Amino acid sequence: MLPRAAALTQRAILVRMDSGFDSHRLIGEVVRAGAERQAASGAAIDVLVKWTERSEGVAAQRPSPRAKGAAKVIAAAQANPDLIFSQPRDGKRVAVFSEPLSREIGDKTYVLRGVYRVTERTIDRHGQRLLLPQWSVDGWETSLNIAAGQVIALYADHDTHEQFHSEFKTDLDLERLPSGKFDTNDTVLSLAAVAYNCLRLIGQHALLGDNAPVRHPAKRRRLKTVIQELMYLAATVADHARRTVLGFVAHAAAFRAFKRLSEQWRIAMT
Repeated sequence: MLPRAAALTQRAILVRMDSGFDSHRLIGEVVRAGAERQAASGAAIDVLVKWTERSEGVAAQRPSPRAKGAAKVIAAAQANPDLIFSQPRDGKRVAVFSEPLSREIGDKTYVLRGVYRVTERTIDRHGQRLLLPQWSVDGWETSLNIAAGQVIALYADHDTHEQFHSEFKTDLDLERLPSGKFDTNDTVLSLAAVAYNCLRLIGQHALLGDNAPVRHPAKRRRLKTVIQELMYLAATVADHARRTVLGFVAHAAAFRAFKRLSEQWRIAMT
């Protein structure tokens, strides 16, 4: 994947992964690829991965709060008198801090960063006061040299990416690829990308206007909505007076949106 991504742009690349990809070997491969690209006078390839709490194993191979999981991170936050806590609401305090992490890849040692967000709750979200404070921690590992808050904000966009990923798998029915041949699946995914872009374009132009079917306000419509509203729009095809006519039922909710889209695109094409 990385060579393909590097072939698309000369700009820096960020590999952002969830906790399912928190692997010493995988992160090491990304870091190594980034070092090789920069050695060839190219832009950086950075990594940002949400960490999985472990009590031993990969995380224990380097000195860090991760070596003993969340408990040690929380203890480090509690023991740091200079750590600044914010209070987004009554009964909830949040602190963000980071530390350097060394990762050995082959015969080289790279310095990454561990970013942690520690939360203390004395009142839960329902307003119930707790007898004892509840502590929780979220952590990320990254090669980015930016503020810890920016690292967390960058990972928060991963949820938006997952929504598009979900549409690609479920709405286009590509959760399981059809072949055991890589080249065949590559072709299927390339065609699916074209279909995805076409459906997204139709949705943005047709289903967000004033005469679109009544739905909650949104900046975009899911592919499933586009398919249901416009692709499955029932119509009859008739040849009359040397013309081909599409006939729609009188109560078709998406007819006005369909008509507006077809007229706009017909004018643009001519």
